[in-house]
Amino acid sequence: MCASGKGVQAEGFGAPALAVCGPSGSGRNALQAWRQRPLYAGLLVGGKSTRMGQPKQLEPFQGSTLGEIAARALSDGMEAECGLDGLTLWSANLLLLGSGTVPTALAALPRLDDAPGVGGPLAGVLAARRWAPRAAWVVAACDHPWLRAEEIRALVGQRRPGVWAILAQQGDQRPCPTLALYEPQALSLLERALHAGRSDVRLAELIDHPRTVVHSLDTRGAVNVNTPEELAAAEKQALEEGKI
Repeated sequence: MCASGKGVQAEGFGAPALAVCGPSGSGRNALQAWRQRPLYAGLLVGGKSTRMGQPKQLEPFQGSTLGEIAARALSDGMEAECGLDGLTLWSANLLLLGSGTVPTALAALPRLDDAPGVGGPLAGVLAARRWAPRAAWVVAACDHPWLRAEEIRALVGQRRPGVWAILAQQGDQRPCPTLALYEPQALSLLERALHAGRSDVRLAELIDHPRTVVHSLDTRGAVNVNTPEELAAAEKQALEEGKI
């Protein structure tokens, strides 16, 4: 069985009280404000998955699904960064981004529907930005069968004042805008471009921004699959390595 989940309200208007990462302080200067910035995780589930043939989050892999694998990586990574107690199934800071069907195991997660009039993964990321405009967001698509919490921690570990976006480097050496961390300044740039009337705004245009960092992971967590053949090859590799 699968469930589509429910939407949640904007931050400050009925949103759940979520953990805020970073030490407490008065926020009197920029460094303190940066340290106090909320940090959320968003699982992108709004894609059409045309090449895969069905929503990627529903695809089975190693006894789980690609959606659950990505959600677990985000949740466990956030638990370590935000000092959560580890007693709940999912991190309180994890949300679904998009209206796609999800595995039953993810049905209880809060959901933000895609931003209207926006295409691609940007729709989910901008929905996140509009819900919590002062927050930083770690986002992941459901096409990384090897993704684990260590990769999420690695991205978060690259945060520092003055860096607006941190993109994981994929196995083909290209930056991956859908496995990334975005500070509010980066998402504000894209929002302003939309408001200026541009219809071609994409997450990928942040790749070459001077305040973007591309982080090469030491693991294969950023390797993605987009077709049934690629997923089958990953499953075969897992079998050969004795992982299942």
